[in-house]
Amino acid sequence: MRKSDFRKIIFGVVGILCFGASGIVQAEQAADAEKFVKIGQGDLKLCGYVQSYYACYFEETTKNATFKINRARLDLMSRITDEVSARIQIDPAVASSILLDAYLKYALPYNVTITTGQFKIPFCEELLTSSADLDTIETSEAAKNLAQSYDIGAVADGKFLGDMLYAAAGGINGTDKNTADTNDNKDLVGRLVITPFKGSKNPLEGLALGAAGQAGKQALSGTNVGNRHRLDGMLKYKYKNFKLLAEYLFQRSEQTDESTKDSEGWYALMTYKIFSVLQGVLKYEQYEPNRSVGQDRKAVATIGCDFYLNDYTKLQANYRLKDNENTSTTDTKEFLLQAQVKF
Repeated sequence: MRKSDFRKIIFGVVGILCFGASGIVQAEQAADAEKFVKIGQGDLKLCGYVQSYYACYFEETTKNATFKINRARLDLMSRITDEVSARIQIDPAVASSILLDAYLKYALPYNVTITTGQFKIPFCEELLTSSADLDTIETSEAAKNLAQSYDIGAVADGKFLGDMLYAAAGGINGTDKNTADTNDNKDLVGRLVITPFKGSKNPLEGLALGAAGQAGKQALSGTNVGNRHRLDGMLKYKYKNFKLLAEYLFQRSEQTDESTKDSEGWYALMTYKIFSVLQGVLKYEQYEPNRSVGQDRKAVATIGCDFYLNDYTKLQANYRLKDNENTSTTDTKEFLLQAQVKF
């Protein structure tokens, strides 16, 4: 490693540690705060988190080592009645479209809820996980390109069979957050997750299998629209301090010349927590933008650790090796640091 690369790492470590240390006192003060406060109608809760991020790149001439605020979430939740709740979440750190969640939720009989507004759609496990709880700093390339996190619409979901089965289905615009639909066709989205050994008190109790689908039409050019279908498969297993998570995503999209493009990607992640404060992370992922085109596969290997200073403060370090089959793109090595404070 060159001396200049070593200096980049040391500089980032010092900066991130300072941010994390400053958050310990704030987090401990937050621990004593009341979760909900009374308002005119119902209860109100304000929470959020801040992520300070540092990245340096090796064998890369187009990117510079940099600090940035990765996320700055403000989350406002209200319980209006036992059946009705609402949520608004924003992120001022985002350059545009800072509104994330903005929805109403209605609790119905038989453990069913209806959500309407803008929310995380029931599709990809990695994107459904709060960014505050991700085991790695970056989400996978497959999730970024073959799924969407937020959209506008309405979804019904619930847990059944003694909470062994989760099911969700609904209709959305399919155009991402804060974006009106471009045609009269709505995307249909659905997800099933089964935990067949839930409550069994054996090593298989932490096994979960999931499948999801999304189908609709998206704008191509002018008034033309094309079909777009997405599929997702998920396997998750937890046992004591060990966790394994694997997910596969597929997309078939119609092009302007009426041909179809197939894209796919997957990742596998393994974590192990030591003494409840330190967690080791291994992750490998692949993403192929077009299966009919040779040498466009992208692969990323990540090794990292998560250090939990307390329930509200987390430090993360990731070393990433990126391999691009496309010879016009340089393979890179990245060192990422992130400090997170919840409040």
